[in-house]
Amino acid sequence: MNRFLRTLASVVAVLLMVNLAAPRTVRAETDPRDYEALVALPSHTALLIAYYRHITSSDTENLSENLVLFRTVYTLKLGNISLVPIDFILPVADVQVNVTTGATSSLVLNGSGIGDLIYVPTILYTLPQDKLSYTYFGFSPYFFFPTGNFDKTKVINIGGNRLAVEPEIMFGQRYQMFNLELVGNVTLYGDSNDHLNPTTGTTFNESQDPTFGLAVHATMDISPIVYLGASYYFFNNGAIKVSGTDVEVTPSQTVHSARFSWAIRLEKASLLLLQYNQDFHVTGGASISRWFGARISTFF
Repeated sequence: MNRFLRTLASVVAVLLMVNLAAPRTVRAETDPRDYEALVALPSHTALLIAYYRHITSSDTENLSENLVLFRTVYTLKLGNISLVPIDFILPVADVQVNVTTGATSSLVLNGSGIGDLIYVPTILYTLPQDKLSYTYFGFSPYFFFPTGNFDKTKVINIGGNRLAVEPEIMFGQRYQMFNLELVGNVTLYGDSNDHLNPTTGTTFNESQDPTFGLAVHATMDISPIVYLGASYYFFNNGAIKVSGTDVEVTPSQTVHSARFSWAIRLEKASLLLLQYNQDFHVTGGASISRWFGARISTFF
């Protein structure tokens, strides 16, 4: 592997840790009670959500990212079936990565702009047991469209420059004041073209093996307006390769993360969620990252 590919592998190892708007990788994550909220909302409800996350990494590389996500949702109900025909997510990100390229040299890379538009239609089925207990199942295929900012003259781009789809299944159980959700998914990628090789000034195409993900969310109501949540995430990120070859830009990587959430209902229709996320074990040369974030949602 030449110098360019070694440097690029270090960069992508960091960027694989970034959620949703990460340059040249695609990965979506659920929050605690995401699916339960869709079950609980009445038919013909519009939901608006804004996310902010400050993401950092400072072990093998130094990364800093500010990520904002805008999301709009519309729900329908048909008996015990909940449908979400409208669910769009638009990421906006600013990224800076400092990569060590030698004993006394480093490389600073920057990227900012709009990420790829994400569409998430969802169907859920609910089995009620009593007023405060029910079992529910969900299916959501995430579609990632190459609409974000991409410039083949840059190493870091916020847009992925490729199509991707992430089918996801979910099992949820509400019991009185407790809620549990188990989520599994796989991400399938199209090829991405015209990535810059800064050493030669030419471009190359890349492909990525499927990524597999698992999430477990557990929450508990502390009062009628406050709940606490703890989540575990596992991702096996597929290897990134130069298309048509066995040359790996980034090998397959595994990431284990823990997330803690505190939610308070500001008023009947609005919820504030404060979160801290920490990677605690990674393989394949990935860098350990962490983030603080806030999410506010309202429905009408």
